[in-house]
Parts: sequence; structure tokens; C-alpha cells
Amino acid sequence: MQYLKGFALLKKRHYVEAESLFVSISDGVPTREISTGSLFLLSKSKQGQSISERSPFLAATMSTLVPGLGRAYCNRWGDALFSFLTIAATIVPSVYYWEEDPTFAISTGIIGTFFYIGNIYGSALGALNYNDNSHKTFYRMTSQGVPYPPESINTRLE
Repeated sequence: MQYLKGFALLKKRHYVEAESLFVSISDGVPTREISTGSLFLLSKSKQGQSISERSPFLAATMSTLVPGLGRAYCNRWGDALFSFLTIAATIVPSVYYWEEDPTFAISTGIIGTFFYIGNIYGSALGALNYNDNSHKTFYRMTSQGVPYPPESINTRLE
């Protein structure tokens, strides 16, 4: 049961708790299968602690300074370019036509402002999604590579 609990802790991203649990069950376990699996999961719980994450605050701050930079920080290069070009395509005409046609300039400025705010918000969400996808990929690879998955342990206990 401790093995299954440790596996659940990995899924919940409680890597430190999982590591301490796998350390405790690696010594003196009744079956070799569980020992091998717990040693594998012990190493994976240590790897899980070092998964690089992106800061939503930093991503939003970067996109505040340069539109699209926060998305680039989250390895979303296409979105970064699109954000930069979209905001530039609305703000530059707004500034350029300010003297000639203030109504047009204000309209495009308002549209550009909405894109700008959406870019900042999207960058923060992009960082959260990046972190979530990193952990989900790590868990999927761990569950595929574990020598004795929880499903096989459950059938062996019956």
C-alpha cells in the first residue's frame, strides 16, 4: 500500500514526500518487485524536484516590457511573434495617425490596448500551462517506465 501511496504522491507533485516514502519502503520490503519499483520511483521523485518551472509573474512582467517576450520565455515562439506583430499592427498606426485622424488613432489604440492586456494575461497563463505540461509529461513518462506499475501490483496482491 505504501508503494501505491508513493505513486499517488508523484502524481500529485508532492515529490519530497514521495522521496521520503520511497526511501522508507526501499529497505526490507517483502517482494523484490516492489523494491525494484520503489528504487526506480525514488530516483524519479528526486528528478521531479528539479523540473524547471516558469514564473507566471516573470512571464507577465516580460510581456509588459516587450509584447510577446513572456510567451517566448515559455517556449511559445509562434505566439510570441504573433503577439508582438498584432500589438505593433495596432499601436503603430495609432501613433502615426494621431495628428491626421484622431478618431482612427484612438480606435486602433483601444484595440491595441486590449491586445496588450490580453498578451500579458496570456503570458501568465502560458507559464502555468508550461508548468502543468512539464509535470504531466514527467508523470506520464514515469508511469510508462516504472518496472512494476501500480496496476500490476494490485493484480499480484489479489
